[in-house]
Amino acid sequence: MTRARALLLGAGILCLYWWMATSVSDSQCTTGDEIAHLTAGYSYWTTDDYRLQPENGNLPQRWAAIPLLASGTRFPSLDQMAWRISDVWDMGYQWFYQNGNDLPGMLRAGRRMIALFGVGLGALVFYWARRLHGDKAAVLAATLFAFCPTMLANGALITSDMTAACTFLASVTAFWAMAHRLTPGRLLLFGLMLGLLCVSKFSAPLVAPMCALLYAVRVG
Repeated sequence: MTRARALLLGAGILCLYWWMATSVSDSQCTTGDEIAHLTAGYSYWTTDDYRLQPENGNLPQRWAAIPLLASGTRFPSLDQMAWRISDVWDMGYQWFYQNGNDLPGMLRAGRRMIALFGVGLGALVFYWARRLHGDKAAVLAATLFAFCPTMLANGALITSDMTAACTFLASVTAFWAMAHRLTPGRLLLFGLMLGLLCVSKFSAPLVAPMCALLYAVRVG
């Protein structure tokens, strides 16, 4: 198998994954966390206020809400107790179910955005399999990823899980490259990936022991 063919197949498989993960959105009900994540992300963009859902990563919430900025959705009034006490669930319930917004369209747009991080994660799986075992293994790994029930089930939900998984793997990948040869470009890339991880989920500090273990393997 040539490199060009492997890359083409990998890209096609990941496009198929994105379609499979997002195509069921209209038949999938709202999951609990999606209300808080999408509401908070939209409020960050439109109010420049971070009182809603501050305990979760900023990146996935903002990322999922980007398509809604031009959609004309009606956000609940800020002149109410739910906003003053930072009740994201009450604000989210109003936005999702009481303001006359297109809920299926809101979910569809946000889920499609999160699924792009799933594609990014799949691309990293492809990269590692190809580096370790060649083109055929990379295509096989991408296929197994694309049809994995867990990846499909979580790949298009408006939560922080897929974003965190992608940025975790991206961070350790960048660190591994930096551990082999330290260059300004690799250092910058690691810093960028680490920064994205830190604004994805508060479990980001777990990357430290991961990198320490990788470094021990590299110098051992």
